[in-house]
Amino acid sequence: MTEFKNYPREYEYVFTDKDKITKKCSFDKISFLEDTPKTIEEYIKLMRWSYDKMEKEIFDSLVKIIWLEKRFCYDGRACNIYPHTQAAGNYVPYKTFILNYIGRNRYAWFHGLHGNFNRIVSYIDSFFPYFLKGNPFEGGYEYPYQYMNFECLMLVYQMPERLDLLAYADSKKMGYAEFFDYILNYINCYNDEKKEEIYNLIYFGYYLAPYVKYKYNKDKLTGRFFYIKKEKK
Repeated sequence: MTEFKNYPREYEYVFTDKDKITKKCSFDKISFLEDTPKTIEEYIKLMRWSYDKMEKEIFDSLVKIIWLEKRFCYDGRACNIYPHTQAAGNYVPYKTFILNYIGRNRYAWFHGLHGNFNRIVSYIDSFFPYFLKGNPFEGGYEYPYQYMNFECLMLVYQMPERLDLLAYADSKKMGYAEFFDYILNYINCYNDEKKEEIYNLIYFGYYLAPYVKYKYNKDKLTGRFFYIKKEKK
């Protein structure tokens, strides 16, 4: 298990540098259709509330769906519902059941190992060690963070110390941009310390959230590498 270490700042701020932010998005140039909402502050408040509400609803649904999937058995055996290991279980009967009796295509929602939803699903057993013992339809499976959102979880999902990183950042009330800069500094300092590229940030563009690639993770999907500079002393 990789030990979490709170590294001092050695690398540049990429997403939270105020000068860079102002150049890319000036409040002076922002307006709203038909002057609604009335202010930027009101817009920020409403947008944050909407995203937070959607995120909690999605998490609740994901937990319930995975709980139901893990309880499905066929011919006396539990079905392995993860596509990358379908050869090891009864995935075809389950897929047929979902298509014909539920009217859904699971692959459309949980596409690929690195799909955004699957990254969140990868945390469920860590969040709830006795996942199948309870019943999420009766409560007790709440989202565990106040400040760490889905994007934060997606960013570090391959890192062995991900729960320590998320817990620390949540205690510091970091937003996504601040957490992103924190992780960029963390992985580069970690690599420097180990004198080896254990971690790399992978960027796909617009269709998948960026993530930290762990060298010893056997998943092979990659995108473009993302590099930053050390801060000038």
